Amino acid sequence: MTAKPIIKQLHGLRGVAAMSVVCGHFSPIPTVPAIGVVLFFIISGFLIGKLYLEKDFTFSSVWTYAVGRFARVYPLFALVVISVGLLNYLEPSADIFALSADQIVPHLLLAGAGHTIWTISSEFQFYAFFVLIWYAYAKARLPAMTILVPLLIAAIGVALWLGTSAGRINLFGYLPIFVLGLITARVTDNPPEVLKRWASAALVIAGLCYAVAFFAVPFIYDPRWIYVDPISILICATILGACIMAGDCLINRVLSTRVLVWLGEISFSIYLLHRVAQWLTEHTLGNTLSDRYTTPIMIALTIGMAEVTNRFVEKPARAFLVGVGRKIQAAIVPQEQAPASS
Repeated sequence: MTAKPIIKQLHGLRGVAAMSVVCGHFSPIPTVPAIGVVLFFIISGFLIGKLYLEKDFTFSSVWTYAVGRFARVYPLFALVVISVGLLNYLEPSADIFALSADQIVPHLLLAGAGHTIWTISSEFQFYAFFVLIWYAYAKARLPAMTILVPLLIAAIGVALWLGTSAGRINLFGYLPIFVLGLITARVTDNPPEVLKRWASAALVIAGLCYAVAFFAVPFIYDPRWIYVDPISILICATILGACIMAGDCLINRVLSTRVLVWLGEISFSIYLLHRVAQWLTEHTLGNTLSDRYTTPIMIALTIGMAEVTNRFVEKPARAFLVGVGRKIQAAIVPQEQAPASS
């Protein structure tokens, strides 16, 4: 895929989301890394809406979608779950993700709720739920917003009703985030001039609100509420939508810098490996250094590990699985040409 400006900006936002989670978990002061997860979920819904919602609902398109999502997320996730589960078994004091060896299989079956990695189960639940949205949209032949807006309203109501009592991998506790990502994809397709005109200012304001939420939410309410708080979710959606519509502005130029784009490209590895890097650092150094030194070491180790796994695990596994998926598809539906996977 060519590095269009919009792609660079999205990679940059992914980098911001990943580093929000990492810095939040490594911070010696109270913060809310969960807002980085909200931004990740919004981006996920947005990209799926952009890539698939307007495609014909056929076996080939759904197969390509399923293979692409599985190949993008599952291989590294499975490797991390197995490796961490075994490490925790051999070194019980590690307790990374609170993942015991007997929880390896439930996590591989996407029914596990360990710290941080619970989000992958929720992500796959949304992938499955999106197929229903896609089918309804394709068959109803109604404008997408006619389906998505009522769904968003219903999802917000259910999420607020569940509140923090929702199970960690209960999709309905996070569905409004993903659906708002889908809506953002539709709004930015052909936005009104007034939105484009104010997009740069909205991006600045929403970015400041994001920073305030990151530091202030722990002093206002239980950070778990961040996933159902409509204001926080709207802030993340506004950042994404304004980023797409603002065009060539200062913040988009920053998001498109080589460093942030690179961090976005390895963001999934960063997200899955940062707690491993944290344990490795603390296990090796103990209390020999202060936080001002150990935190940069943990961040550097996280990024280094992420680059290695992205290059030697994520990309090769994705290419292999997509290739196998195309061969299976060609064997099942030889008369159709398989669309390119994303």
